[in-house]
Amino acid sequence: MGHKFFGLLLKIIKWPLALWIAAFFPALAIEWWESLITALAASERLAYFFLGLVAYGGLWWTVLRKTSLTWLSTLEHEFTHCLFAWATGNRVTGFKATFRGGGHMTYRGTPNWLIQVAPYFFPTVTIGLLVGLYLSDLALEGWMLSALGASVAYHATSTWTDIHPGQTDFHDAGRVFCLLFLPGVNLFLYSTVLNIVATGQLTILASLHRILGSDWTLLHWAMR
Repeated sequence: MGHKFFGLLLKIIKWPLALWIAAFFPALAIEWWESLITALAASERLAYFFLGLVAYGGLWWTVLRKTSLTWLSTLEHEFTHCLFAWATGNRVTGFKATFRGGGHMTYRGTPNWLIQVAPYFFPTVTIGLLVGLYLSDLALEGWMLSALGASVAYHATSTWTDIHPGQTDFHDAGRVFCLLFLPGVNLFLYSTVLNIVATGQLTILASLHRILGSDWTLLHWAMR
């Protein structure tokens, strides 16, 4: 029964949430920019993070983007679908990722848009590394921050690769909805990662407070 509850709840909030995020897009963009500036001031931690980010970005640009061997990104993509299927009370019944033929997952329950769009905003590898960063020995912090940077570059490039006109996930969730929802959510999550890199602390609530109190929203401008 849990999947029915989540299915109904997500159906009700789908468009209000998408419109709210779109309205706050300017504030989300400013939060991302200020998070980047704050991270730039944290020189030592930033160096490790950007070392990983630039290293993976360079590897992808020179080698990986020209190959069709996308098994790891396909695996992570489909696993993220699975995570959100489980999180919304559904039962995963199938999972497949191939080297060249793509992948798919199947589940029983109530379909919802969160399962469909999850891989395009939720950085599964990055979240796993953030947990590892908090649990790891301080002597490993540099390595973990480098891995974290590489994972952010991986998420950005794999998401970019997965965005194309024939993407069925966008068709199923609705292309207009994805256009309204995904850019803002991605900015927020990247801001969160940058804040963690800069401060070593989880600052989601502080970020939300700044965004909600910002004058840089479409709602604020419309009411002038």
